Amino acid sequence: MSLKNELHDRFWRAFERWHELRAEGETKHELKMEGIREHGDVNHCTRNLIFSANTLHTYEKILGRFIDSCPNAARLEDLGKREFRAFMDKAIATGLAVKTLKQYGSALSKYGALTGQTRSFANLAESYARKVSDLARAGELRGPSRMTPTISVRDRMIEILRAWDARHFDRTGEPRAYHLGALIQKET
Repeated sequence: MSLKNELHDRFWRAFERWHELRAEGETKHELKMEGIREHGDVNHCTRNLIFSANTLHTYEKILGRFIDSCPNAARLEDLGKREFRAFMDKAIATGLAVKTLKQYGSALSKYGALTGQTRSFANLAESYARKVSDLARAGELRGPSRMTPTISVRDRMIEILRAWDARHFDRTGEPRAYHLGALIQKET
């Protein structure tokens, strides 16, 4: 069996484990609280679970690249900390965006949980997250291509839109979105 197929099977089992736990009434919050209470680690009980199909797909894609970067590996367990570091260092050197690098670290942490290397991979993922944040602050890594407005900008935008709504209502006696809704209804 190829390593990618084996990886897919392990991820699928982690996805199914979550659905079994959920069917028994477990919640993510309860699992995280249990991890804090019993191990002092919020992610201890969730590391070996996959919660959504989107996460499953994203992690498989990232980890497929990870496996491709290690062509001599015979088993998933053969890929350890050295390969993790090499993969992340190459991704950083390539100039990937901060968000992408953090996804890589998260996926590799999950990989560690599914291959019996939970603690070492989780610790490496945390150290690389700090490194990526430091490089981003220093301006050495690309930030997001689409900037998220600050809270003050968002609040000012809402204030302006409310003023426009009020002026429109004063002029027409109708809410501003009314005309758009009427046009849409006419077209359908």
